[in-house]
Amino acid sequence: MIELDMQPILLQDTINNLKSGGIDNKVAPSKKHHNCLGFNDKTLFHWLQLLLLPLVMICIFVTFLITRERQVQPIQHYYNNVDNVQQQQQMRQESIFNNYVNDISDIILRSGDSFASKLARAKTLSVLKQLDPLRKRYLIEFLYDTSLIQTTRRPKPLNLEQANVNQVNLSSLIFFRLYLKNVYLDNSLFINTNVSESDFSQSSFIGSNFTSSQLTNVDFSSAILRNVDFRNVIIKGVDFTRANLENSIITDQQLQGSLSLHQTILPNGTTYLEKYSPNLVRNGAASQINQCSDDVDTPLDFILGWTIKEGTITTITHAALNNLHPIPDQFDNGEICFFWGGSSEQTIMSQTINVEQYASFIQKGTNKFVISGRLGGYDNLDDSAVITVYFLDINQKIIKQTSIGPVTSVSRLNNTELQFILKRDYCPTETKTIQLDVVITKFGGHRYNYGIVDQIEFYIQMN
Repeated sequence: MIELDMQPILLQDTINNLKSGGIDNKVAPSKKHHNCLGFNDKTLFHWLQLLLLPLVMICIFVTFLITRERQVQPIQHYYNNVDNVQQQQQMRQESIFNNYVNDISDIILRSGDSFASKLARAKTLSVLKQLDPLRKRYLIEFLYDTSLIQTTRRPKPLNLEQANVNQVNLSSLIFFRLYLKNVYLDNSLFINTNVSESDFSQSSFIGSNFTSSQLTNVDFSSAILRNVDFRNVIIKGVDFTRANLENSIITDQQLQGSLSLHQTILPNGTTYLEKYSPNLVRNGAASQINQCSDDVDTPLDFILGWTIKEGTITTITHAALNNLHPIPDQFDNGEICFFWGGSSEQTIMSQTINVEQYASFIQKGTNKFVISGRLGGYDNLDDSAVITVYFLDINQKIIKQTSIGPVTSVSRLNNTELQFILKRDYCPTETKTIQLDVVITKFGGHRYNYGIVDQIEFYIQMN
């Protein structure tokens, strides 16, 4: 009886729930268990939200990945292209350098004539314009290791004048007696590099760095050295004649060790002028003697200022030499007379110069002397002249000697010519007298001694 009475009540409750809560409220076997799960009062909309939210997030994430991939692909493609271009450029650079090495080996190392040198110069200048700084370094190392750009190469080093070697890094290398005359080396690195006794005359080094390098007896004459870093460099015997050091990092103490600062533009922009004595050689030019002759067989018995120690000496005209053998018009360089060995196997003439009046300058120990002359010979003959300077103390003891010459047929390339030779060095502080010896020597069985010398000059620095 009780069960029959409850059925209408349960039915009525169900109807009421449907009216008030909607169809989403379901009757659970146990209301207590339903509440524990936290599912009471959840509508269909709530369930749809719960189901759709992960799907929406997945769609957004997939869309992001697709969009990002589309953005990354062109960038990656760009970098791939850059890598390919760089690889191609590196391969091209390597090919240019390797071909150059092979070509130069064929041109120079198998032939030493003047045409080969000209061809090698043309090819080198062309290749340098195409190479990056790294391959330029390799090229300089190759030329140096094959002795092509060493000052000691005979007959002459490879001429690289006007070559573009800018931005090359030659740091931590040894280039003893490197020959890079009249070359562009702007913004280059020579850090901790040994370039002692090298010839950089007339070259450009704007913005280059020589920090901690070794620069003993380097020729920087007429070089452009603006904004160059010389920190931690010991300057000894460096020739800065007519060089431009404007805005360079170099101290006055460093400059005191230079061989010459004559007409040099200093870091502050001022020009330094070295003062020298007059030419101390008496009758150093044959034309001053007024005894020039066209007679090649009649030597002079006496030359004012000179003592003839051995053989005979002749002052001969350009015309007289030309009568013996045709010689180039430019040979005399405006001079009409030369000292000539004539018929002697060897001629020695000597001159003594008292320099005590310059003692105050010599005793400084930092003052220099300059010895120069024009020396040469004829054609492929090795007859030549040497000028030797002896420094004597108060007891007439030799304390130092130095020479210029000879100019051999090899160094003249078998041309008939006179070459101007100049040398600077420090005067020994004990010097009282200078002795100049001019030695003209014949080599071979030909009749005359074709060693030629003229315009002999000697100066002492006076500041």
